[in-house]
Amino acid sequence: MNELNRFVAAIRSKKCLILDLDNTLWDGIAGEDEVSVKSDVVDYVNMLQKEGIIIAVCSRNDPTLVGRLPINPIIAKISWDDKVTGIYNISKELNIGLDSCVFMDDNSRERELIKMYLPEVTVVADLAELVKGNYFVMGLTSEDKKRAEYYEHMMNGKKEQAKFSGMDKFLDSLNLEYEIRAPHPEEDMRVKQLLSRANQFNMTGKVDCPNALIVKLKDRLGEYGIISVLTYTINNDELTILNWVLSCRAFDRRVEEKMLAFLKTLPFKAIRGMYVPSYRNGVIKDLFKRLGFEKMGEGWIYFLRSKKPLEMCSMTLH
Repeated sequence: MNELNRFVAAIRSKKCLILDLDNTLWDGIAGEDEVSVKSDVVDYVNMLQKEGIIIAVCSRNDPTLVGRLPINPIIAKISWDDKVTGIYNISKELNIGLDSCVFMDDNSRERELIKMYLPEVTVVADLAELVKGNYFVMGLTSEDKKRAEYYEHMMNGKKEQAKFSGMDKFLDSLNLEYEIRAPHPEEDMRVKQLLSRANQFNMTGKVDCPNALIVKLKDRLGEYGIISVLTYTINNDELTILNWVLSCRAFDRRVEEKMLAFLKTLPFKAIRGMYVPSYRNGVIKDLFKRLGFEKMGEGWIYFLRSKKPLEMCSMTLH
């Protein structure tokens, strides 16, 4: 697969497989029949998970089944509530788009309900249809293989956050460490993926990257990997941000403030930026204002009053 095909595949690949249980993950109806696990489905699910695909379960069933599953989903919604609500909540808790999800269910009525109320979700009936659809592209980058691990880390962080009375106390407890630098050549595919797939935190939608900075993040619970990319040009003594994207996994981790702190150490008189609204990026419409930028024309500018002759290399911030 050449680089262009790899890039296109990365953009189209789904992130999450959501499974029903009865007659989908196993033959029979739990509580009524002697169920028999579908080994081919379990083997395929385990293979996907090893390749970084997020595995989830959504089933109208006995909630006690969550501890007796033949797979290890990152998140499971097992209750007598409707599956539309369950799938919607899975996407919200994982902070991924519904269009990143594939739902597998043998029940045609349930599939039609999902198609009707959550049309962004791809719906399949069985393993044969799932495999034929080729929805998951695996092994493109080392980051892809770790995706499920990263999302499990994120979900563990949410559980940990519940122990604290405020966000600041929680963040302080994480011992967050940020590495900000130019990407290495082997990280170029991940940079392109983030620029093309991030949609909530995506300043302009531009995917070209003449120059780029990345942010790698880790905390006491684990690693996040490369979670932010800022692309830029330099004109005389000003740095202009072409685009700035952040993975949904790293929202509320002070990444924006740390990136600005890094940029402020560079030998420029000003930093310019632009926000181009889209149907998904409203969450960051006030970001430049919040960071202290001033409105100038259609864009934003941050004047740097102290200059230090520092090369644009890398920095680790705590």
